[in-house]
Amino acid sequence: LSMLVLAGCQGADVAGPEPTLHLSQESDSLGGDDDKGSVRGEISSPSGTGRRVVTIQARQKRNGEVRGGYRIELTASGVFFEVTASCVVTVGNVAWVGGHISATNSTAIQIGSVSYFYLIDNGKTRRHQPTADVISTARINDQAGRDIEFCTTRPLQLPALTGLEGDIRVK
Repeated sequence: LSMLVLAGCQGADVAGPEPTLHLSQESDSLGGDDDKGSVRGEISSPSGTGRRVVTIQARQKRNGEVRGGYRIELTASGVFFEVTASCVVTVGNVAWVGGHISATNSTAIQIGSVSYFYLIDNGKTRRHQPTADVISTARINDQAGRDIEFCTTRPLQLPALTGLEGDIRVK
């Protein structure tokens, strides 16, 4: 069923995968004083007979420089794609992240096209256990410039996923 979703990908939403994202050694510097916004972590949700796993490590500095990206994988099918971030905007505990698809193992996903999604970091409980964060489906194969439009307009209209496990941090 997930492959059917991917087959009609022009501007499609994808309920994604299980990752092994190794973006760089910048994880220690995420959330620094010179950052405009940053987000990192791993979160997964049910998807068919497997999981949709999102691994993210991205930041935008005050000077506009963007670093990092994200990986989404569907564990049941093994389909994945990786995105180099072009924008990261945070407002409170909400982050909007967009970029360009840089790697995939699916012919239905177009390298160089735009992908984006939003997420909400609901923090931790008094006992320091993560609470249920929120993440939207990821838009894929969108047109150039739609990533920046998404981060600028900051919509919350993409469908949110349920049954989440893991933790993300928005700063």
